[in-house]
Amino acid sequence: MDVLRPQLVWIGRRCYRKTALRDNSNYNPEDEDFYNADEVSDMTYCDEICDAGLDIEETTRGFRLKVPVANAYYKYIIGKKAETKRRLENETKTQIHVPKPGDKEEVIGMIY
Repeated sequence: MDVLRPQLVWIGRRCYRKTALRDNSNYNPEDEDFYNADEVSDMTYCDEICDAGLDIEETTRGFRLKVPVANAYYKYIIGKKAETKRRLENETKTQIHVPKPGDKEEVIGMIY
């Protein structure tokens, strides 16, 4: 198999590149079991609580979630001329409040 032209594996409607394993003499590609899209998955329901660790408060304006984020990452959330922040707010229909420079609290608040 050529490194620049890896084997493609289709699983459902997704395409994956299969990379070659190096220095593994026990590897046999015929031993791999691939997902059969025709089989019905028994993982259709999972009772795991996704928001168990989140502190969501109800306010007069909606719901508020405070997420601790280091101030070094604020620039990635805000983006150039606040374009990223506006896009995130539009896509998620929320208001994102990023602390001002110099604030001691490193928590981003979201109201939805």
